[in-house]
Amino acid sequence: MKKSALFLTLNILLVGCQQEDVPQTEKKVVLNEKTKAQMQIDKTLPAQELNLFYQKNAILGNEIEDREKGAYLVYFYSPSCPICKRFSGVIKEYENQKDAYSVYKVDLSNLENAKIREKYKIDGAPTWILFDGNEKKELNRGLGLMFATEIPLKQK
Repeated sequence: MKKSALFLTLNILLVGCQQEDVPQTEKKVVLNEKTKAQMQIDKTLPAQELNLFYQKNAILGNEIEDREKGAYLVYFYSPSCPICKRFSGVIKEYENQKDAYSVYKVDLSNLENAKIREKYKIDGAPTWILFDGNEKKELNRGLGLMFATEIPLKQK
């Protein structure tokens, strides 16, 4: 009896191992043109230039509403975030545009900025918020990778 049970078990295993894998149907993901283009955005600055970029106009979160009269842009980032690194060149490109708002940078990994995520409802990085300095309110915001041309410029 034991021999027949062992023989039957071996046959089942051998037959099971010889069967070919059944190919699964491929799932196609359709991306729109904007998504395809955004996936290719990589404006990562070299390490030394990236450090200088983050230091220029760096502020603490509690200084956001005290920046200036009129509108200005605040860029929230984390230095260890790969997407933020890719987006850094986009922000730099934006800063160089003629009608760009002033840009201030807030490091979300800084412990002094811990409450800022909650206060301004920062769901992820990179995030930018366009503030109205006169009325101390948010005018617009963006999250994730995008082109410099998608960030608002001053109205003429």
